[in-house]
Amino acid sequence: MTLKVLLVDDDAIACQGMQTLIPWELLGSQVVGTAPNGKAALELAFRLHPDIILTDIQMPVMDGLDLCRAIRDQTLNTSIIVLSAHEKFEYARQAMQYGVRHYLVKPITVKKIEELKRIIEEIKETNRLRQETIR
Repeated sequence: MTLKVLLVDDDAIACQGMQTLIPWELLGSQVVGTAPNGKAALELAFRLHPDIILTDIQMPVMDGLDLCRAIRDQTLNTSIIVLSAHEKFEYARQAMQYGVRHYLVKPITVKKIEELKRIIEEIKETNRLRQETIR
């Protein structure tokens, strides 16, 4: 099962870097879209139904935390991973209140890609169990 990923970051270079440097196919995933802010990401999420949203925190228009809250308020069945340059515990605490289980700190390193691989495998397993429960 290939997971659909939506990348959200206002830094176009960072977004492009995540798209090309992270071996999505090897992680069993595919980037289905990118967005420069939470508002655009929310619109794409309704259209594309991503399994994972990988989002930055600080962005214009709608930040990553507001996006997390909106995703949960709309009860979209999407796993959210925060990838931010901000190590403030308050951001992580707030994200957890909105159901975020994974908070990675930039920059992307080989170690972070390994962690992302582990997270994606965990999400796949959760999705598989959810499907079995539905049947």
